[in-house]
Amino acid sequence: VPPSQKEWFDFAASRLNMKRYHKPCAACKYHKKGCSPECPLAPIFAPNRVEDYEVVTRVFTARNFMKLIELVEPRQQALAAESLITEAKARVADRVRGLAGHVHNLYRRLDDLRCELGMIRQQNELIRRRHTLQHKHLVSVPSTLLQQLGSFGDFLIPVPSDKKSCEACAHRKQKCSQECPFAPFFPSNRAEDFKIVSNVFGAANFIKLINLADPKQHLAAETMIIEAIARVSNPVHGLAGIAETLSQQLEDLTSELTAVNQQNKHNLHRIIILQQKLVEEPQNRPISPNGASSSARVVLPPLTLQDLDNYYNWLSPVVVEPTTASSSYYTNQMRDIKAKLKSDMDAKESTVDPNLCSGGAILKCSNNYDDAKPT
Repeated sequence: VPPSQKEWFDFAASRLNMKRYHKPCAACKYHKKGCSPECPLAPIFAPNRVEDYEVVTRVFTARNFMKLIELVEPRQQALAAESLITEAKARVADRVRGLAGHVHNLYRRLDDLRCELGMIRQQNELIRRRHTLQHKHLVSVPSTLLQQLGSFGDFLIPVPSDKKSCEACAHRKQKCSQECPFAPFFPSNRAEDFKIVSNVFGAANFIKLINLADPKQHLAAETMIIEAIARVSNPVHGLAGIAETLSQQLEDLTSELTAVNQQNKHNLHRIIILQQKLVEEPQNRPISPNGASSSARVVLPPLTLQDLDNYYNWLSPVVVEPTTASSSYYTNQMRDIKAKLKSDMDAKESTVDPNLCSGGAILKCSNNYDDAKPT
C-alpha cells in the first residue's frame, strides 16, 4: 500500500474509532454536529446534560458562557460552570427575580430566625451565656460584595427612566431615541452597570430576557444587574456562592435554635420538678398559731414569668451539647447558687408571716417546723 493511501486508511480508522467510542457532548448534540475529544465544552456538559446547555444558551449565550469560564483558572472552571448553570436555571424558572429573589428570601428567613432566637435568649439568661459567640462560627458573606449588591429590598422600586442619552447608546456611540429599549434601565448615571451586564449576559440577550419578564421588566432588570455584579465580583461562584453561603447559615442557625429550644425545655422541666419537690416535702407544712404542726398540704401558686427568671438564675447550666467546660466550673456555679439562695431567704426572713407558707417563705417555715415542739 502506498504511504499516502496508508495514511488515509489510518486516518479513516481513527475517525471510525473516535465515532465508535467517543460520545458527543451535550453542546455538540444540541447543535447536531460532531464532537472531537478536544471539544472545550465536553468536560462541562456530559452527553446527558442537554437541558443544562440549552438553559445556559438561553440566559448567557454559548459565547458569553465560554468567555466567563475562560476568565477563571483551569482548576476552578468546573465550579464556575456549575454556578453559572445554577443561575441560568433560576432565571428560567423565575424570569423576574431569578436567583436574586431566592437570595432575598434567604435573607428574610435568616432575619426571622435571628429575631426568634433573640427573643428566646431574652427569656433565658443561661442560653444567652452559652451562645455569646452565636454567629462567629457561621460562614460570612464578603462585606465588599454585599456593599456592591446593596439592599435586596431596593430592587423592588422601579428604576426611573432618564430622558437624556442612555448609557447603552453612549457606550456604543449611538444616538439614543425615545424607542431605545435600554433607556428605561440604564440612564446616564449607570455606566458601570451596563458594562457589567453586557459582559455577563450580552446587550442583545439582556433585552430578550427583559421582554420575557413583561410587565415586571424593571424588577427583572435590577435582579439581572445584581447577578452580573456578583459574577464580576466573584467569577467562580457568583450569586450562587452567596445563596449557598446563606443556605449554610440558615441550616446552622436552625440547628442552633433547635438546641436552644431543647435547652429551654429541659430547664423548664427542671423547674417543675423543683417546685414539686418543694411542695411534697413534709417539712413544708405550715405551723398553726398554737405551735402544732398542721397536716394540711401546702399548695403553691402557679409560677409566673418573674419566678421563671429567678429559677433560671438559680439553676446551673445543663449541657445539651458537648462543651469544653470543666466540672469545677459547675461546682463553683452550684456554690454561688446556694449562697444566693440563702441570702435571698435571709433577706425575706423578717417579713414572713408565720401562718403562711408559700414561695420564698418555705425555707423559714421549714425552720420553724424543725424548732416547734408539739405539746
